[in-house]
Amino acid sequence: CFSREPKLRTVLWAWRGTKIAPEEMAVVGRVRAALDGDLGTQLGDLLSEREVDAARRRAQALIDSCVFPEPDPTRPAVPWPPF
Repeated sequence: CFSREPKLRTVLWAWRGTKIAPEEMAVVGRVRAALDGDLGTQLGDLLSEREVDAARRRAQALIDSCVFPEPDPTRPAVPWPPF
């Protein structure tokens, strides 16, 4: 989930486009806030700044939409690269 490239893992596809429960959104909100504080600092010791920023953007996108993301129509709809 820290990749700079957006990747929707197939395990989430079953929930794509469905509303995220309020209690789950509360957790996302806490993670998003923590990314601007201690969590972001700690992750910065392990990840690049771009990767931490990508995590912030993804958390914020969930907060803004309150739904599980849809797969990107421009990317392969199978695990890629295949393994």
